[in-house]
Amino acid sequence: MKRRTLKFVRENLQIEGENLKFEERVLKYDMYREYSIDKKSLEIIRLLSLDGRLSLTKLGEKVNLRHSSVRDRLNKLIKSGLIRVQANISLEKFNFCVALIEAEVLDLRSIRDLIEKLCNCPRVAFYFMEWNYSRFYLLVRARTPDAIKAFVEKNLTRENGVSVKKITFGKILSPEFLPVKIHESSKYTPECESCEMSVKLGVCEGCRGEL
Repeated sequence: MKRRTLKFVRENLQIEGENLKFEERVLKYDMYREYSIDKKSLEIIRLLSLDGRLSLTKLGEKVNLRHSSVRDRLNKLIKSGLIRVQANISLEKFNFCVALIEAEVLDLRSIRDLIEKLCNCPRVAFYFMEWNYSRFYLLVRARTPDAIKAFVEKNLTRENGVSVKKITFGKILSPEFLPVKIHESSKYTPECESCEMSVKLGVCEGCRGEL
């Protein structure tokens, strides 16, 4: 197979004191040299994407490898950060309401804290940001549309450096199963006690442990 190098150009935000500096850099990624993914490893990934419960023995039978070889390949893929074994859920069958939120960044100096907060939020199913950091998109899940609106009014405000452009409620057609964050601790966080839009108004069941 011919070796190819994929080049991506992006703008990387750097904050130095009060000054904002954009630095252009080139990211080079050689998939074949760095990870050496052969056809058997790709087939293992494909089989697990169809049924994550397949045992090492079953996988070995399908790709004509010993189960110990399959285990070594999986460990290498996981260690390299190429795959992750996890449980995904059907948001529809759990009766979740979902919405796609489009928002514009108003204050670049506060965007790092906002990104960290949203990426760790159990309500956010996925987070997509444009290369120039000017706009981002969230897929948010909750029990009711009011709970999603409460999430927006609490987290995506001008005080947080964000302007919401559009909220679209709808249905996910594909994929049916998505990864979600579920915390082990109690449903309510200290922030819930002071959240006017959530617990006090009865439009939110609390983020932690909600499923």
